Amino acid sequence: MILAPTRELVQQIYNEARKFAFGTIMRVGICYGGTSVAMQKQNLGRGASIIVGTLGRFAHFVNEGIITLEKVRQAIDAVPPLTSTCIPQEWMYGVVKIINKNC
Repeated sequence: MILAPTRELVQQIYNEARKFAFGTIMRVGICYGGTSVAMQKQNLGRGASIIVGTLGRFAHFVNEGIITLEKVRQAIDAVPPLTSTCIPQEWMYGVVKIINKNC
């Protein structure tokens, strides 16, 4: 999973990830606010190896059970650490615990 602070950055990262995944079995999913929830649910419902999203929509989908974190292997915060206020530390600690448990 790759979390970014803005939908514009999410879209850029998503487009680059799709280029890397082309021709492989990997699927890239996207989730960000300000657009159709139903369309994103449908896309993610097909499965994704990589999910790129903003924290708000990502958290929304996790809370609804659309995204599960059991198989997360790596989490990337696409904000420089010194300026990152986007992701609550306790939330990331929970993600890191899940990653460590599954690796």
